[in-house]
Amino acid sequence: MAAQPPESPGKTVVEMWMNHWFLLPKLLDPIKEQALEFGRRHPEYEVRISGIDVRTMLEELGDAVAAGTGPQLVTIMYLWSQHARDMRLPSGAPAFQAIEEAIGGRSEILGEPVVVGDLVPNMARNQTIDGKLNAMPRNPSTTLMYANMTILREAGITEPPRTWQQIDAACEAVARLRGRRPSHAITWPNQGWFFEQAVAQHGGQYVDHDNGRTGRAEKIDLATPEMLSFVTWWQRLNRDGHFLYSGKQMDWLGCYDLFVKGEVAITLNSSVEAGPLVSDARDNGFEVVPVPFPYNEDVPFVGNSVAGDGIWLAAGLSDEVRDGALAFLQFLVAPQRAAAVHGDKRTFMPITESSLRLLEEQGWYVENPHERTAIDQLRRSADTPATRGAVFGRARAVQDVITEAMHDVLMSGADPVARFQQATAQAQQMLDEYNDTH
Repeated sequence: MAAQPPESPGKTVVEMWMNHWFLLPKLLDPIKEQALEFGRRHPEYEVRISGIDVRTMLEELGDAVAAGTGPQLVTIMYLWSQHARDMRLPSGAPAFQAIEEAIGGRSEILGEPVVVGDLVPNMARNQTIDGKLNAMPRNPSTTLMYANMTILREAGITEPPRTWQQIDAACEAVARLRGRRPSHAITWPNQGWFFEQAVAQHGGQYVDHDNGRTGRAEKIDLATPEMLSFVTWWQRLNRDGHFLYSGKQMDWLGCYDLFVKGEVAITLNSSVEAGPLVSDARDNGFEVVPVPFPYNEDVPFVGNSVAGDGIWLAAGLSDEVRDGALAFLQFLVAPQRAAAVHGDKRTFMPITESSLRLLEEQGWYVENPHERTAIDQLRRSADTPATRGAVFGRARAVQDVITEAMHDVLMSGADPVARFQQATAQAQQMLDEYNDTH
């Protein structure tokens, strides 16, 4: 049996570990308040929230689980889903139980209505593996494009570009501007998330067994046509002088600053940054319009994937602790709580249909139309293994392999096919080593 939480006189304690993101220092504040509110509604329970540095969470969690001292609830980044599935208690039993199994078809738990049937489909699918909802979605996001329409209109572009081909035309138009103009038309961070989106948009998969969702991933391919089309398009933008690459991998802050200062006309970034980007651009005297992540119009469009955390439930708990944890999860995603703004204008997408309807009724999307773009992007995405996202061991490390390969293409002129075949071999070795030890 899993370790039960430490005693608190007269109360059943539920411990919850949450990823602490150093760029989002206020992320945990709302949930800590909600834990207190839950305790007032259910005085027999105490929910304790601990923030764990996301950079060390996986290691700390693995150590605690192996020692039988893990938390009852924990947020796990989507890239670590396979790791969560493979963690074992000292007894050798799985460390986590699928949320769907633990709920067991109930419509309410401790008086809290069960809401898993109301989850936004894309978000539920992201946390569904082998046909079961493994974890509760938390802090979902996707990638968007942001267009400086003040610059683009000066260049004769009246609508934000939405495809690679339209971006090509916009970049050429910006390059023809006379007088003061950006040194480059476009930039975005060299980071693995963007490759995931581009591959998913065109139906590509990273790994076998339906992207690791109907069986353990055993084979990985980073040199698919879907991957290489994105890589070669990006390479061409860079070669033709339109793309601004600082030479720094994962340069989120640098790309953000270039865009809000008007030094480029277009950027790609997380949907979480819609509020700050629109606000900072307005303060700097220009208009920003967020639009869906651009795609290659020469091939059929499939859709985008969603990222974020999942809240996993420990296995082997007593009925009392398990139901307290499950009730708290339902409480967290009730409509009035599920779309909390986490400070600094950064907003995650709500995870239930009821929450979306409530925001619409309150006029929130009328006041903040830029926040609707991410939801609309997911709505138009088909349900396929590609858009559900890949599940495999060492997925976060593979992101770095991809980023390094793209760096060599941009900085050293490496051949995309050869370099991404090399990346595939490196990633396959990582996956093999992981599978051999789990």
